[in-house]
Amino acid sequence: MRRLFLDTPLADTMRVTGDDAHHLTRVLRAKIGERVRVRAMDGRLAEAEIAGFEEDAVRLSLLFEEEAEEERGERVLIISLLKGDKLDLVVQKATELGITRILPVVTAHAVVRYDAAKAEKKRGKWQKIAVEAAKQCGRVSLPTVEDIRPMEEALRLCGEMDMRLFFYEADEEHDVKSVLRASVKGGERAGSVAFLIGPEGGFSAAEAEQVMDAGFTPVTFGRNILRAETAAIAACAVVQYEWM
Repeated sequence: MRRLFLDTPLADTMRVTGDDAHHLTRVLRAKIGERVRVRAMDGRLAEAEIAGFEEDAVRLSLLFEEEAEEERGERVLIISLLKGDKLDLVVQKATELGITRILPVVTAHAVVRYDAAKAEKKRGKWQKIAVEAAKQCGRVSLPTVEDIRPMEEALRLCGEMDMRLFFYEADEEHDVKSVLRASVKGGERAGSVAFLIGPEGGFSAAEAEQVMDAGFTPVTFGRNILRAETAAIAACAVVQYEWM
């Protein structure tokens, strides 16, 4: 069943516009009476049926509201800007793996730099990728792709997270599995987790010190040095597995 995310609250009648309306009418050739699942902007989940078509919109009629499954805790991916379209893939897979917020950041060794207009265009593209990935995998909530910001600002934003991990290529002592499992106390996992992934060129020594001073625990996947996009997806998968 097609899943839609609405930018309006749940109501007896609703309108779908934009790309979703185009996809329903032009691609799926949807018909009156077909059912869809909707997640409204107020967080409510429901099943609805197509009630009619307008020139640029699809009308929905509410059938019944469903109980929305709550997120298990906030999961924040802080990731340096990457070359080419690599971050597109990271956003898609992070969405599938349950990340709730994605914070793209500027780091010292990152090759990529955007002006304000390009940065906003990129953020909009990544948010759209997240929406499509959420629909495809059946998520009941959307992750937020935030504005590109300096790394130190992102560190401050995550200062109250229960667990903060720093995937650092120079660390050889703290494997991520052991650190995550050691955090479980009395059967209770941390309520929220943030983790930081660097650029293709890694972190500078000054940045690494800054991150650890901000309370992030350095962790490693092992001896192999992973590509930045591989490390990001692997980190999301490990956290998803441990927090299931």
